Amino acid sequence: MGFAAGAQAAILVSNIGQREIGDRRTDDQTWRAQPFQTGTNVDACYALESVELEPLATTLGPPTVFMWRDAGGEPSGRDLYTLSNPGRIRTVLNTFTAPNGAKLDANATYWVVVRAA
Repeated sequence: MGFAAGAQAAILVSNIGQREIGDRRTDDQTWRAQPFQTGTNVDACYALESVELEPLATTLGPPTVFMWRDAGGEPSGRDLYTLSNPGRIRTVLNTFTAPNGAKLDANATYWVVVRAA
């Protein structure tokens, strides 16, 4: 995932290349979610720019990527942001773009939620 903190772009969280730990599935098995936490600097502005994902093994079509708030250690079930899909899904990292002005609060837990079409 790529985020910008303040005026300087930086990768805030990444689990690419690591084994899957801590992801959740909702009742509908076409959904997967991964939590992450923003930094503790309350003076920083955490601007969400994009999320990068490895290709998903699905025959259901291109995924839709959402940002959800945390609700007691689980995804809230409500879209905070819906990210735009790349032009085509590739066999390498795919970048899903956040809407203009997307911001995240400091010291908060969010979920990247991926739904297969």
